[in-house]
Parts: sequence; C-alpha cells; structure tokens
Amino acid sequence: MSLVLFSLGALLATPAQAGRRVSPELLQAPVRIGVELEVSGTTRLSRGAGGAPVDDAALASLGELSWTGELELELRLARRFRDGSLGWLVRVLEARREADPELGLSPTSAWGLRGRSIELRTFDDGEVLSVEPGRELVGADRLGGLADLLGPLLSPHAPALRVDQSQRRTTRWAVLWGLGDGLRVRLNAEWTALARDKKAGTWRLGWSGPIDGRGRESQALAPEAVRATELKGEASGEAVLLDIPRLPVPLRLVEHELRLSRSLRTTFPQAVGGPVELVQDQALKAHSRVLERGGPPADDPLGGIRAPQSADPLVADRSPLDRYVDAPRAAAAMDALAQAMSPCLTGLPDGAWPLTLWIAGSGQGLRLEAQGAPPEVERCLEQARQGLRLPPTEDEQVELRGTVLLRQGRAEAVPGVQLLPRRAELGLLLLPWWEDAAATQRRLVALGLVPPVDPPQGW
Repeated sequence: MSLVLFSLGALLATPAQAGRRVSPELLQAPVRIGVELEVSGTTRLSRGAGGAPVDDAALASLGELSWTGELELELRLARRFRDGSLGWLVRVLEARREADPELGLSPTSAWGLRGRSIELRTFDDGEVLSVEPGRELVGADRLGGLADLLGPLLSPHAPALRVDQSQRRTTRWAVLWGLGDGLRVRLNAEWTALARDKKAGTWRLGWSGPIDGRGRESQALAPEAVRATELKGEASGEAVLLDIPRLPVPLRLVEHELRLSRSLRTTFPQAVGGPVELVQDQALKAHSRVLERGGPPADDPLGGIRAPQSADPLVADRSPLDRYVDAPRAAAAMDALAQAMSPCLTGLPDGAWPLTLWIAGSGQGLRLEAQGAPPEVERCLEQARQGLRLPPTEDEQVELRGTVLLRQGRAEAVPGVQLLPRRAELGLLLLPWWEDAAATQRRLVALGLVPPVDPPQGW
C-alpha cells in the first residue's frame, strides 16, 4: 500500500503557525502501519549447584528458534488521561509468520494476533507508559517474549534536537497481564539527530543504549510460587519522524527500525527435581513503516473504538478499553444464560447447579458443563446455551464458572461469576509455535508448570 499523506495545511499548524493547536480531525484519524519482524533465539539450561535432573529432551525445542513475521496495524487515538497521556487503540488487521525452513519446520502457522487489539499509552513526546492488556500479546500463539517491544517500535521516545546534537533519555514501561504478572522494562538510550529533510518535512534520528527489566509470572501448579525473570541487553534503532513538533510522536512516525540483542534468565522453582534456570538469548530486527494516513478506518466488528467514558477521570484511568470480556461482562453473560432458560423451566426441580460456560468472541455459547444437574436441567441449560447471543468481543474463547439457581419455576445466576483469563505459560520467552501439543505438554511438565498426565492403564 502506498504512503498517503494528509493535507497538512488544512489539518494542522505549520512551523510558522506554532501557536495554533493540532486539529481534532488529525488527532483522531487512523494510521495504518506495516511491521516486519526477524526473530531468533537460543535457550540453554542452567542447572545450578544442585544439578537438578531435568528431561533435556523436553526442552530441546527451545534450543534454536528462528522465524519471520509481518503485521498490518491500525492506530487511532482512543482517549486522553488526566495526566496528559494518550491512549492509542492498536488493532491487528493482518498477521502472518513463517518458520525457518532450514530447521525442517512447518513453514506457516495461524497467528492468534490477527483480530486482537491493545491500548498503547504514551505521552505526546513518544514516551511509552504501558501496553494493555498484556495477556493478549504473550504466549506462543501471539508475540511471545517480544510483547514489550511493540510499544517503543510504534512510539519512539525521541527528543527535539538539532542536527548532530545528542541527548540521553530513559524510558520505563510495563506489559502486565493480571495479579502482578508481567514485565517492567527500562531503556536508557542516547539519541542523535542525523539529518533533516526540509523537502520531505522529516527528521532522521538514531539511538542506542542498554535495556533491562524484571518479570514475574505466577505458577499454575503452586500459586504461591512465582517465576522471576531478569532481562539485560543492548538495543539500537533509527527513526524517521514528520517535522511537526506539536503532533504526538505516534502520529509523526514515518518509519522506525529497531535492533535488539538481550538475554533473559528465568527461574523455575517447581521444576521436576528442584529449581532450575533457563537462559534465553534473543535477537530481533523489527521495522515499522506507515502505509497510509487519514483514510477510512478499517471495518470493526465491535462497531467502534469502544473506549470507556466517565465523568470521573480516576475511573476512566482504571478502565480498560471495552473490547474483551471483563468481570461485569462475565456476570452479564451468566445472567443472560439464566434468562434464556425461561422457555423450558416448567417442571424442573429446585436447586443450585454449578456450571462452566465457554463463549466465543462472536458472543455464541460454545459449550456448557453442569455439575450434578439432573438430565432435564442439563437439557434446559443446553437449550439456553444454543440460543445465547452476547455482545461480540475480541476474545477467541472465554471460560466462565458460576452457578444457576432454580427456585419455584424461575432461574437466576448466583453472584460471584468467575472469569478464567487467558493464560500463556512461559509468557516472557520466545517459544516454538510450530511444535505439537504433546511436545508443549512435555516441556510444561518438566518445568513444573502443569501436573503430569497418567498414562492409560495397561501401559
């Protein structure tokens, strides 16, 4: 797609009109961005002094990793926060990736990033604060161990400099996915203005510096035990920005190349035989480039940005973009299921029936399991599940646990619906997304993340 520029004179102040504000039309117009990724990683096991026995074969698929990917993104301003920061809705319109054929791997894979959205929170100068919800970016079917780098790739924290001037800037941001799990990163970069192209109206800036961070992930087997990750490395890049100082940096972006070399050390306290440490060396080359500015927004199955609106900025600051199932939506789904039972309630016995409900992003009920319910109650629940139509979200699948109370010919959902969020084991590591489920299960068992599955009797 060719690069299409705005009519800048109509939409924003020129440098000679620096006192004028940027027009709302420009701030709210969508920007389409293409991203190319070249990724590689090497993982080794550090046994420590104890020399804990670990199934080396279960970790073999982590040894050498290599793949490439392409993304097409749409970035739009969603909201402002009371501290002056901006919330940008970033939608993944297309996502493709390929494994290295020299490793004998399956060449392609469906990429779960397609159709997902995240909110990138920045200041006008490009400083990234957070990427949320982080759970939508981690895991083998998403960005894996690179979830933290999407923010600075789209929003470089570039200072205002003259040619050949340099300035050091420290940027701190977070990718979190619930209950303290996530990664906090710091980049201490030296920026240098390389050139100004007056004809094109752009600046070219280079940067480089150390990157470090700390991560935390809770254990599936033992919630009281956590996996700790330390990150250290070097990063560099070169960004081209429009020469429009009053425009927020994410809208000034023309292109940005980011190069990274870093090491992650993760401790697994519940590994079979005792604690072990995995060390993964990651290398990345990423390139983002604006494809189109100001065209019509891409079709949105949710009907718009759906940013929460509130007269209280404190509430707005804490509210995520309304594009995934949250606690209120989970409760509403269980209420809707109880209401959908009304045509078949006659003659059903009173009782409280715990159940698990799986719903698709389209809003349809996928399946339902009720504990201890008599057959006639199960049939009514299944009929209600088949007729369930909920507001769509961008979730692939959501699991809800709750209880339906039947009393005197009426059905209602008991308060306290549990939403089981999407989990991604080893969310901070690059993973072999091409491997089969058995290989993944074997690795998770070896690292103490899931219990072993007993073989069938007679083996």
